[in-house]
Amino acid sequence: MTKSQLQIIDSIKLEFEKINNNKSYRGNLIDIDGILGDIAKDKITREEVRINNEHKLSIIDYLIDSDIDLLNEDLLQIGLIATKESNHRIIISILGRFTSETHIILNYKLDYGYTRLIGNESLLTYIGFGGISSYIDSPNYKKEFENLKFLATSDVFKLRIRNLYEKSLNTKK
Repeated sequence: MTKSQLQIIDSIKLEFEKINNNKSYRGNLIDIDGILGDIAKDKITREEVRINNEHKLSIIDYLIDSDIDLLNEDLLQIGLIATKESNHRIIISILGRFTSETHIILNYKLDYGYTRLIGNESLLTYIGFGGISSYIDSPNYKKEFENLKFLATSDVFKLRIRNLYEKSLNTKK
């Protein structure tokens, strides 16, 4: 079992122990025990979603870092570099070494859904990696890719890298 799964199990055990150790409240009209049970279930669900979301985001961070390394194996040979933008988890900018005017932005997406809680509230729940989107040929045309390999082998991406390379050569002069 993963660390996240063990944390979820421990959290659930604690909540059930709290429920079982609480004395019973009987009401004439209101099901107090039911309300307290719903609150305990709600806390468990919130913790499960929090742990799941942290886990999914860490997977995306790892994927982005790995993809940056892969891109840089090729890009550094021609004077370009891929970096993760500061304060943003899911964007890679490919910048010419000698100019920061031109770049390609790749958005790493997570698929998500919502976990319903008691009442009308729901929590955003990350499901998994959803692919890469990019505005690589114009700001008005967004292209979706399954993964970095499909993106890097696309004609439009190769042309964009070529243009960045040529631009970096012009700025050296």
